[in-house]
Amino acid sequence: MVVALLAVGVTVIRVHGDIGRGGGGAGVVDVRADAVHVRAVRRRIEPVAAGVQVEAAELKSEEAGPSGKHDGLRQAAHGRSIPTVAVHRDLEHAAPVARHEPSPGRDPCNAYPGDARESNIKKRRATKGNTMLRALVILLWSSIATSSLAQTERGPRSQPGTRMGIYTPEQHELYDGRFIVRGTRIYQAGTLSDEPPWDHMGDDASNLRPVDGEILLDVDEIENTGTFRAELELPEGRYVVELDRFHEFSPCQDGGIAAFLFEHGNSGCGDANWPKSLLYVAGWGYGDATLDGEALYEDFEIHFMVTQGMRDRETLRVMLEPDSGEAGAVNPAAQQLDFYIRSPERNDANHPGRETFDHFFAMEVAWR
Repeated sequence: MVVALLAVGVTVIRVHGDIGRGGGGAGVVDVRADAVHVRAVRRRIEPVAAGVQVEAAELKSEEAGPSGKHDGLRQAAHGRSIPTVAVHRDLEHAAPVARHEPSPGRDPCNAYPGDARESNIKKRRATKGNTMLRALVILLWSSIATSSLAQTERGPRSQPGTRMGIYTPEQHELYDGRFIVRGTRIYQAGTLSDEPPWDHMGDDASNLRPVDGEILLDVDEIENTGTFRAELELPEGRYVVELDRFHEFSPCQDGGIAAFLFEHGNSGCGDANWPKSLLYVAGWGYGDATLDGEALYEDFEIHFMVTQGMRDRETLRVMLEPDSGEAGAVNPAAQQLDFYIRSPERNDANHPGRETFDHFFAMEVAWR
């Protein structure tokens, strides 16, 4: 057999050539390296691989015969097209495949004239060669799929273990980049007057309080422009937060507004204060807050995001990490809108570690 591994992280294996004379002649077998089924395939391959090893040993023993001479499977296959395996990235750009042609002047059908014993060996050789080739294809597929999983980089548009792909927004001809979203049924983690050390993430929902008001965003993700404003009625007074300018704090943030990206958890983007989630739209920048019309914060950092359901619908608790698997501990059947405004000054006694960190989230999200 001639095996050509032409690329790393490929998704398709194509087998060319004659798959044994008893196998119906030349053929093509395509195997997609779907990482979802790697474990199941491995369980099936192990007994097959063990059987192939036994059959190969028996075949060599028979070929040796009384004289003890044999040249192995290469000699057995001499005089006919040898199956070859080519690995390539897609079906439209198949890699050229090497082939061995019969030696000039040699009859491929009479390569080993002799008694009936040799004729039987040829028949068994074709069947076992077919079995070995198929086992090789499955083994290669399993190996490549596993390698591909391990090599998947964590980032805003890729995560290991995903089972499907979607078109990015910019691939759509009709994508205008505009997101108009309104959030209601709002909760605050903690209060404005908590004494350090405090926890303003509220993952266990023990320090959440409902507040009246709404969160409004109207942004252009392509141009990194638009507005974000929260108008809330707190026990302390009328609280208004407004983002003045968008800013990219890291490359994941795509100029200050980003759409359809993975963030938080172990995504490789953002911090781990929230579980990993697909963010439908998110923004980062600087802004101000007022309380009853008086300046409360100036030029503080602001982040908002429309996410999959990070909090339980009823209990409002958060599970930061899943019990197993790479998918974030979120409910894709729900959405929420989070935002915070935080000081540049740090205080590691608090969670998160800032001197000021006002955190709100809306459990009802409407798009228009």
